[in-house]
Amino acid sequence: DEPVRQVLRRAADFAAGRPQPPDARPVIGEQDLLAALLDTPSGLAGGFFRDVGIDLDRLRRFADTYYREPADPAPGKSAVVPTPEEAVRWVRSRLIGQENVVDRLAFHIETIKRSLSRGFRPDDRPRAALLLCGPSGSGKTMTARLLAHVVYGSQEDVIVFEMGQFSSRESINNFIGAPPGYVGFGEGKLTNGLRDNPRRVFLFDEVEKADARVLDALLRLLDEGRISDPAGPVREAHDAVVVLTTNLGAAGSGAEVAQPEVDSVDSLIGSILDEGSAADTAANARLRRVLEGFFRPEFLNRVDEVILYSPFGPTELRGIAETGLGRLAERLREQISVDLTWTDEAAAHLATIAWRGRPDEAARGVNRCVNAVVPAILRLLDEADADGRPLTAVRVAVVAGALTVGAADD
Repeated sequence: DEPVRQVLRRAADFAAGRPQPPDARPVIGEQDLLAALLDTPSGLAGGFFRDVGIDLDRLRRFADTYYREPADPAPGKSAVVPTPEEAVRWVRSRLIGQENVVDRLAFHIETIKRSLSRGFRPDDRPRAALLLCGPSGSGKTMTARLLAHVVYGSQEDVIVFEMGQFSSRESINNFIGAPPGYVGFGEGKLTNGLRDNPRRVFLFDEVEKADARVLDALLRLLDEGRISDPAGPVREAHDAVVVLTTNLGAAGSGAEVAQPEVDSVDSLIGSILDEGSAADTAANARLRRVLEGFFRPEFLNRVDEVILYSPFGPTELRGIAETGLGRLAERLREQISVDLTWTDEAAAHLATIAWRGRPDEAARGVNRCVNAVVPAILRLLDEADADGRPLTAVRVAVVAGALTVGAADD
């Protein structure tokens, strides 16, 4: 037992040397154990590695890469951490047409940021568990990415689970990993995701499509903030944000749940659109009844908040078109040094095209319409180069009822 104790003591030393929340007890992680094993090559681990033919230098290089800490800011620069109020304003500026949603998110953003900054954990559950309901393309996935940005620093700090991929009874093996000796052992997407980075947003898209056993595993995660990995360790999600999305009616009901009385959340929301604040209250009450008819009470009781998204109208779609054109202009400027401008009529025209041609896609439809402008822009640039008149600025406008792309000075 003494070699094992030596490795654990060395691992504890490594853990104590890593940054920890104030007054927190150092927790030995996998990186600490691996570092300790590599640091004692003459003992138990070294003999094992030699016996199985593992190159210690290659393993050490892998550990250095896999567990590398984020790089420090450049000299003279420091990372700017937005205040909770700034974070909420930033989310509001990007989640167009969903003011009520941002109002509901504000409390969670403030609580998570303030508690993380102080190393405080009110309980062992995830930092937040949010159930987002609404039409396709209304901003649910974007919300997860915005939360990742304001909480963890990057919109890339999101791992997405398409729950339709976990609809069969056997899919639990893909979700948390298979038992020892079975195909999929050590390959659970959730357990490995928690192993690789537990401090991020875990997005479970269309959660109603998951098999009952997968929902049971998810319930344990929401309730305890941890889940057992068949490969051995317990994976913790205490510092994760869990986002669930649903569009009820898109999948058939499971054996243990009743089918909702509406075709989808889309039709539920559409039926009470433009009926004022009383309708908003009714919408949430009706949505709650639909959810209670589908999910078990103990599952819903582990969710911190159910948030209802509204479908977009022409005004909101125009704002999304403006935002999409702004992102396109930024990319053109940064990548090929071309300035893009557009008229108000052009943004409204793109929104109208999306509203009429892609009504079920909402924001996604607008973004596809914006991307459809790209070939015309590149064609114009190529033609200008061929004529010996390179362009550095282009403009999108509406001429005779049609969207056109031309030189900015035309």
